[in-house]
Amino acid sequence: MLVDIQNWIQQNPHRGTSVPPIEIQLESDTGGSKKEAISGPGGLVATPIEPPGPVALSLWHTDPLYRAGTYTLRKQILREELMKLGAKIEETCKGRRWNRVKILEQLAAQQTAAVSPQQDTRELDDALCEVLGVQKLIIDDANKKILQFPEDFRRWTNELPIWTCGLGSRCVYHLPGEKSLSEGLGLGAWISEREADGWKVRWPVTDGKLEELKKKATDLSVSFSFQQKPLKEDYAVAVGRAEAIRHLADEFSIGAAP
Repeated sequence: MLVDIQNWIQQNPHRGTSVPPIEIQLESDTGGSKKEAISGPGGLVATPIEPPGPVALSLWHTDPLYRAGTYTLRKQILREELMKLGAKIEETCKGRRWNRVKILEQLAAQQTAAVSPQQDTRELDDALCEVLGVQKLIIDDANKKILQFPEDFRRWTNELPIWTCGLGSRCVYHLPGEKSLSEGLGLGAWISEREADGWKVRWPVTDGKLEELKKKATDLSVSFSFQQKPLKEDYAVAVGRAEAIRHLADEFSIGAAP
């Protein structure tokens, strides 16, 4: 598959094409004009990524030369990084969990992400988090959705960095001063606030027998808003959500040990 990536890159007629970067101009409070990033949800600041994409996002976070370089230099660094990541994915992402064909197809498509940015790169996002040792939040602002990798929030840890971005990794979302969400008032609180504002969050579902789920629901003070008798599926969803929120609150609260 690594050879396929090389071939796809070389054969793509758009590999050297790009769209011009979009600049946001805002009025400053001194009467002048200055470039500023778009404000995102929940106090986040959006910094556009050019070219966009999950691999460009990783370079934005890890490679100072990439961030400071010209567009041409960034494209060159991106091409080299695609090859390195292809080899790492081949080595690391083995077993039935991983759809390596789809992962590597999405990886190869990053070469022309500036022309036709992919919106759905879930397989690649998941693989990159595994290979690079990071955690990723994707903010789908238009549809008010939050996607996360790893998918189960109960696996998240404050020992790994959190990268937050827009859909298709077209921008980096961060708190003012380029601080991560893990450095704010608490990741669990931030996500819960978005849910209260009508955002959709993919909470994990807890497995277990009905009596086990009922006990966990009691221990977690889970309540149901509907009047019908809750089914096992209702308990599984509610307990999974409560467990995830508690875990995030404990793991990413102010003063939590790194």
